[in-house]
Amino acid sequence: MANPNSAWRSPWVIGWIGLVVTVLSVNAYMVYMSFTTMPGLVNSDYYEQGQNYEKTMNERRVRAQELDLDVRAPARPVRNESATFLYIARDSGGVPLEGESATLHAYRPANEKDDFSVPMVAEGNGQYRAEVSFPLKGVWDVVVSLKQGDGEVNAARRVMVRDSQ
Repeated sequence: MANPNSAWRSPWVIGWIGLVVTVLSVNAYMVYMSFTTMPGLVNSDYYEQGQNYEKTMNERRVRAQELDLDVRAPARPVRNESATFLYIARDSGGVPLEGESATLHAYRPANEKDDFSVPMVAEGNGQYRAEVSFPLKGVWDVVVSLKQGDGEVNAARRVMVRDSQ
């Protein structure tokens, strides 16, 4: 026969045990979700890329002050509809920059599996154009890279893609 004064019959003890079990269950679920849904946004060669990080960033900062780079995008692109992106590259004196190739890279901060790249068409006078169709709605980071010899210049823009209505 159970003791009527047992601690296991107290609502306070049962409540505290229930609270601890709930917290541990939620934590276990969060750990499980973090492993099964990891987007893998870490570069595989992070050490090599970080070796000359400060030097590379200083060079880019100086180069960016010498250039006038502009990525023009539609105000609110629509998912699965073509949107025109225009990239205008000039130096500080207004002279157009011509490069070997220009590429538009679209990155989705939430998941790298959705990232894609589109080559841009040179239109002359330092202008490049690309038609882009985003497969998902939400926030996208657009980076345009213009290759010039051994180097490249980049310009970035964040766009919000909306769902069709």
